[in-house]
Amino acid sequence: MGSCSFGQEARCITLRSKLAILVVLFGVPLVAQRPAIDLRDSKNFRAASELVTTAVTVRDADGRLITTLEKADFIVEEDGVTQPITQFTKDRVPVSLSLTLDISDSMRGQRMADARGALAHFLDKLLAEDDEASLLGFNHETRMFGQWTTERSGMRTKLDAIRPSGGTALYDAIDATLPLFESRQHPRAALLLVSDGADTASDVTPTALKQKLVRSDVFLYAIGIDTLDARNSTRINPFTLQELTSQGGGYTEDFSPKPTRPPIRHEGESSSKAGLSNAPGTVAMARTQDPHSASSQFFINVNDNKSLNYSPTNPGYTVFGKVVSGMDVVTKIAKSATGSGGQFPKDVPVEKVIIKSAKLIMP
Repeated sequence: MGSCSFGQEARCITLRSKLAILVVLFGVPLVAQRPAIDLRDSKNFRAASELVTTAVTVRDADGRLITTLEKADFIVEEDGVTQPITQFTKDRVPVSLSLTLDISDSMRGQRMADARGALAHFLDKLLAEDDEASLLGFNHETRMFGQWTTERSGMRTKLDAIRPSGGTALYDAIDATLPLFESRQHPRAALLLVSDGADTASDVTPTALKQKLVRSDVFLYAIGIDTLDARNSTRINPFTLQELTSQGGGYTEDFSPKPTRPPIRHEGESSSKAGLSNAPGTVAMARTQDPHSASSQFFINVNDNKSLNYSPTNPGYTVFGKVVSGMDVVTKIAKSATGSGGQFPKDVPVEKVIIKSAKLIMP
């Protein structure tokens, strides 16, 4: 495995996860699908790679990009052995970017004007000449306005002609856009979603969509559009956008997604009837906005989080246990300094926190 570090305190482990992916994608199929090669056969030849290329993104504790680092600021290791960096460049790599715009009725007026302005800025100012882009719009259904292209003048014309109408199937739109990336030109790929975040018509659930995003190599970014005079019923739902853009599921210490079992049904009501609440020291299941999405993650309450308890109008978070010994360790973890790490721009412990052991005590 590889890793890289920069400066005296910060550490980046992007290379470690990327190299692991290369082994899975390219190493295993060759063994599983092809017969053994006879090296004595003159018709065969061998090839080897002397150079491994990777793109690294470095952010500060506030999630802002750091663009001033030089070759000397990085160290690459393989199995703990430092490897030479033979080439280093800060050049921007080409990207395949899908612009996916909410064109539902809730986006009428100033919201649509702001959304058009944001996408126009990407098309005219931020995309490089060799970047390719596609344009999709969605209300209760997803529509293709422009296939992958580096010629973007036609996209501007189509963007200006869009008129909002219909409901909002945000989850369905992302699900329908992902297959488009199979025909992209560049390895680096991202989906930029512009919406007010109020899904009203999707068939795909947030849980199912997040599982697809975890398995894909597409980065999802979201821009929330809102207005100061919006009614509460039409205001942006930031939690929806945060759930989708923060790739879900458990993670290893090098930020690789961990396999999980299928989600379980929410048990907040039965937990509440048993007298359990999100009081200090209790352990509860973590989930997305979908109450039935809990699978592998849990959290320990360090405060009395009454807002997380079940009620007839709030599914809450299911409490299933309590720390009976070692709460001082939990408190120490909660006070750990945090910053960026892996694909997460913030809230990652600067010093890795590893729970070495935990014992289940039955009542």
